[in-house]
Amino acid sequence: MSVNVKWIGNAFFIIRTDDKLIFTDPWITNNPGVEITVEEAAAMKPTHILVSHGHPGHYGRGDSVKIANLSQTTYYSTKEVIHYVQERDLLHTSYLGFEPGTKLFADGVDIEMLSVVHPPEPPVAPEWKDLPGAPNTINVIQVAGKTLLHVGDTMLDPAYDYIAETYQIDLAMLPLWGKGMGSDESTAVSNMTTIVNKLKPKYVMFHNRWDPNRPAWNAFFKATEGIEFATTFLDQHPGVSVDL
Repeated sequence: MSVNVKWIGNAFFIIRTDDKLIFTDPWITNNPGVEITVEEAAAMKPTHILVSHGHPGHYGRGDSVKIANLSQTTYYSTKEVIHYVQERDLLHTSYLGFEPGTKLFADGVDIEMLSVVHPPEPPVAPEWKDLPGAPNTINVIQVAGKTLLHVGDTMLDPAYDYIAETYQIDLAMLPLWGKGMGSDESTAVSNMTTIVNKLKPKYVMFHNRWDPNRPAWNAFFKATEGIEFATTFLDQHPGVSVDL
């Protein structure tokens, strides 16, 4: 059974198997480069919606909840995000909130949620000030015989040593520096170089808020020129996909 992973924009990826359709951090509205609507995403009938943490670009500025409600898909996130949406009566479908360190067996998809250090946080708009950005989680997703790592935001963290010792990652979805991210470009490039070298994934898909000039992408490959990685880097543009 094959696994197809497609980058939509920012940390939003679609993971597709024969019988599963997983959305990670779905943000659509006013997300540069995204070419589908909330309604079109919901009509795809995802089987899982997974939100890594509560910062606006990962919660999707409400898009993740809208898609879950329209499609009646189970919504997975931290207990803090689930409490936020429950308290405001925003989510009208099934849900599960879990803590970092939890291993979840979710309808044929195995997920291990780990907490990692978040980069310095940029200011958020007043309407999102109560949205809980902590804990900041990354997720190891095992489905159809493949092991994927989805990272929304990160700094260097001991969690990557644990992942490298425990899993062989087929695809790592990793954040590069970009608009809305708190770390500076040089720190982000250095961090990603270290993380990729630790994990040695078969493939890497970088993500950030789309900029057609790809400044972070260009900076990464300029800074790492001459370094041999035990991985294949997939091109970065909205819609890029890979079959595993």
